[in-house]
Amino acid sequence: MTTPLPMTGHELLLRLAGRIPDPALAQARRMLADGAASSAITLVAGLLAEAPIPLTADELAAIRGLARDASALPGVRPVAEPPALSFSFSDVDQRGEAGRDEIDAALVAAAEARSEGLTPSARCGWMCTRRGSRSHRTWSSPAWAAVPATS
Repeated sequence: MTTPLPMTGHELLLRLAGRIPDPALAQARRMLADGAASSAITLVAGLLAEAPIPLTADELAAIRGLARDASALPGVRPVAEPPALSFSFSDVDQRGEAGRDEIDAALVAAAEARSEGLTPSARCGWMCTRRGSRSHRTWSSPAWAAVPATS
């Protein structure tokens, strides 16, 4: 009998968003979408071995289970709660106003046209905005720099 995983690969990557660099996350997401869940999570585990971040027990268990490596990240001591992100996304600018320009309007229209007919859960997902980031975090670790760009 197999033990159920605490979360799916998609759920794990959602939880790691903002805590690992975007290029690594994007590459893992692409691998996951291509059906290579174990390889995607193995990639993430390798990066975390070189540049650790705090992980919850559920996240650590998911990494080990999805990567099919019970000994992955042996030095990690789980934390009760993941740390708060050093940034956030918002619909409003620093004055509290939700201004949109013609590029924003075009992006919204394109997204709505592309998602027509999809269920609400299929339309939700990974979204980046041109505005709203309260601060910028730079990842300078060699582990993150080693992630090749995807096309």
